[in-house]
Amino acid sequence: ITTLMEPPTLKVSADHDLLKRVVSNLLKNAIEATSVTGNISIKAIEQPDSYWLEVLDDGIGADEKLDLTQPYLTTKKAGTGLVLAIVKKVCEAHGWTLSYGNLQPGFFARIVMMKDQ
Repeated sequence: ITTLMEPPTLKVSADHDLLKRVVSNLLKNAIEATSVTGNISIKAIEQPDSYWLEVLDDGIGADEKLDLTQPYLTTKKAGTGLVLAIVKKVCEAHGWTLSYGNLQPGFFARIVMMKDQ
């Protein structure tokens, strides 16, 4: 797992426990989707008016026709289908935006958090 933070310290108004849960859930998803030798990256990047939190992996990706934020929808044999549903709820509660999709190879999840005015 590699990390990148630009700049090294970002300040966001958020429920600490819920933000930890979001990061934990996204990492869990990435770990389950990659092989033992797979790569996972966590990035926190400052944009002019927002911060982006991204988790990327080089795993198998997902069916882009499915809304993976629907509770109990999973394509994994042992999955609960709750990981992205929980992330979406936390994002909505904070006014953040969740996006996700496939990479070549892999998958990404991005949370856009607007800067405090």
